[in-house]
Amino acid sequence: MSVLVLGLSHHTTPIQLLDEVAVVGTSARSMLDDLGADSRVSEAMVLATCNRLEVYAAAPRFHPAVDAIRAALSRHSGVETQRLASHLFVHHGESAAEHLFRTSSGLDSMVTGERQIRIQVRGALQAARDAGVVGPALSDLVETALRVGKRVPTATRIDEAGRSLADEGYPALDGRVVAVGVGSVDVIGAGSMGTVGAVCAVLGGAGEFIVIYSDAERGARLAAAVCGVSASWDDLPGFLAKADVLVACTGAAGTLVDRQVLAQARHETSSPLGVLDLAMPHDVDAAVADLPGVELVGMGDLAQQAGRDDPAPSSVVAAQAIVSDEVGDYIAAQSAAAAVPTVVALRRRADDVVAGELDRFARRLGDDLDPRVHDEVAATVRRVVGKLLHTPTVRVKDAAALDGADYEAALRHLFALDPGQVSAVSRRDPDPGSSA
Repeated sequence: MSVLVLGLSHHTTPIQLLDEVAVVGTSARSMLDDLGADSRVSEAMVLATCNRLEVYAAAPRFHPAVDAIRAALSRHSGVETQRLASHLFVHHGESAAEHLFRTSSGLDSMVTGERQIRIQVRGALQAARDAGVVGPALSDLVETALRVGKRVPTATRIDEAGRSLADEGYPALDGRVVAVGVGSVDVIGAGSMGTVGAVCAVLGGAGEFIVIYSDAERGARLAAAVCGVSASWDDLPGFLAKADVLVACTGAAGTLVDRQVLAQARHETSSPLGVLDLAMPHDVDAAVADLPGVELVGMGDLAQQAGRDDPAPSSVVAAQAIVSDEVGDYIAAQSAAAAVPTVVALRRRADDVVAGELDRFARRLGDDLDPRVHDEVAATVRRVVGKLLHTPTVRVKDAAALDGADYEAALRHLFALDPGQVSAVSRRDPDPGSSA
C-alpha cells in the first residue's frame, strides 16, 4: 500500500489560482465521496486551508492513484487539469510522511510556526472519518503527524514568532487605516480562523466587536467569548457602515461582501475602513480596494509580508531535526509492521507442515503407537521448528525496521509462501497466541 500526497500550496501556486481551486464545505465532502468510490484509491483525506489544497491517499498503486486525484482536483475545483499540472506537487512514501509532519508542525506554512494548522489537520482527518474513506494507513500517519506537530513547539520556540495569518494580518492595517486598538471590529465567520481574527482583535484592545455569522448559536458563542455581540447576515450593511476594521474568513463558496454592498453601506461616512480578508476563496470582492478610504489586506499581501519576522534560524533547525527524527522512527515502525504478516504466515505454514507430518507418523504406526510417545514426539518436533524459526523471524523484523530493506519479500521467496496467504494475514489481526 502506497501513501502519497498530491496538491497545491503557496510555495508552488499563485494566490489567484489557490483562490480558484479552494475546496470548502460540501465540496470537500463531495470530493472525499468521489475518491472513496474510485478503486484506484483505498483511503483519502483532503486538507484545505487558506494557503493549500492537498489530498492524502493510500493506494495499491502509485501512478493510477495520482491520475485519480489529479482528475478529482480538476473536477471539483472547476479548473482544467492542464492549468493545475505545472503547480501540483507530489510526495510519496517517506517524503509524504515528512511533508505532513512539517505541515502539522507549522514548518511549511506561509507564516512559519503557525499554530492553527494542527487544528486544520485534525479537522481534515475527522472529515475523512465521517465520510468513511480513511483507514489504518492514513489514520496512523495523521495521528503521528499531529503528535509531532504538538511536540515541535513544545521542544522549540518556533511558535513564539510563528503566528497565525490573523496575527500577521491584523497588525498589517496598523497605521495604514486605523490604529490597532481603536474603534469597532466586525468579524465575519465564527469558524477557527474567524475566532482567531476576533481574539487577535481583542488582544489589540479594540473597543467594540461585532460577530456576524449565519449560524446564530455559533456566532453568539464566539461573541460571548470575546465580549462582543452577535448579529445576523441581514444586519451586515448596518454594521459595515460604522466599522473601522472588517475581518473576514468564513470558508464560504462565494463572495460575501461585494463592492456595491460596501459602497452603499459606507456612502454616508468618510472614515477609513481596514479590510482583512483571510478566506480562500476570498470573502470580500477585491474591487472594494478602489473605494475611497478602504484598505484591503488579502492573502496575496500576507504572502509578501510573511517571512519578515520568521522565527530565529536556530528554532527552525531544531524543529526540522525533530521532524527528521520522527520521520525516521515512523518509517522504521512501518517497515517492521510490514514484515509481521509474512512472519505470521511463515509460522502458520510451519504449523501446517508439522501437523501433516505428525498425522502421517500416526497413520504409519497405527495401533502400535503409544499415545504418550505421540505426544512427546509432537512436542519435540514443535520445539525444534519453533527454535529454528525464532532467529530468522526476529531478525527479519529488526532488519526491516533498521534500513527498510525488503527482507520480508526474501522470506516469502525462501520459504515459498503463498502471496495470497500473506495478504489474508495482513487483513486481520494476527492470532494473539502466535509467536512473532
